[in-house]
Order: sequence, then structure tokens, then C-alpha cells
Amino acid sequence: MNNKMDDEVFYVDDLLGLNVFSEDKKKLGVITRVWKTAGNDVYVVKNDKKEILVPALKKVVKKIDLDKREMIIYLLEGLDEL
Repeated sequence: MNNKMDDEVFYVDDLLGLNVFSEDKKKLGVITRVWKTAGNDVYVVKNDKKEILVPALKKVVKKIDLDKREMIIYLLEGLDEL
């Protein structure tokens, strides 16, 4: 199982297509793009209604499981309402 988070580096190609869930198991969408920024990467998570921008920070991204093709995130207040 590949779900280590401590200083783990993931390739963009491995992240594209991952299903993204909140900690309470609500499906938020699928990673469609990764934006490189000066401070941190940003995952673009798309569902049938909108795009959600998720900062690639340890306090936000709780788990990445490449075998299950999923990412669990802490959903920051208002993040899914934008």
C-alpha cells in the first residue's frame, strides 16, 4: 500500500485521476490538474458541478492511497462553496 505522507513525493501523473474525499467520506471529485506555485502545489478537483482548489499542504491532505486511487483531505471551511 502506498499511502505514506511524511515528506513523501508523488508524481503528478500518479495524482491525476485520484478520487478525492473529505474526512467524512463525502466524494468531492477527481484530480484533473496540478498547478505548480511558488509556495505549494494546488490540486484542481473537479466534479459535475464545479472545481475545487485544494492546497497541497500536510494540514489539508491527510492521506494518499495510490493503490485505492484516492486522496483524503481535511475540507477547509468554505472550500467546497467557492
